[in-house]
Amino acid sequence: MGALGIDTASDSCGREEAGRCRYMTEKGSDLDRWMRPYRCTFFFCDALLKSLENDNAKLYRTFMEYFKHMVSIRKKLLDQSP
Repeated sequence: MGALGIDTASDSCGREEAGRCRYMTEKGSDLDRWMRPYRCTFFFCDALLKSLENDNAKLYRTFMEYFKHMVSIRKKLLDQSP
């Protein structure tokens, strides 16, 4: 987004992993979804993951494979960044 001249939130905000998000308000995130850092967009609470796992094991396995693939692609992109 920076190449387009659009400022986006940084993943590295210097806060604790479990700390409150600096963009969180009483009504949810102050940022539009497309502007949220990777960490915020792809956060899955334990209750959601348990629900996915218990409700439909096949869907959960497919979801996890897709998610792992997406994470590996993101890592490759970050490794190529200047």
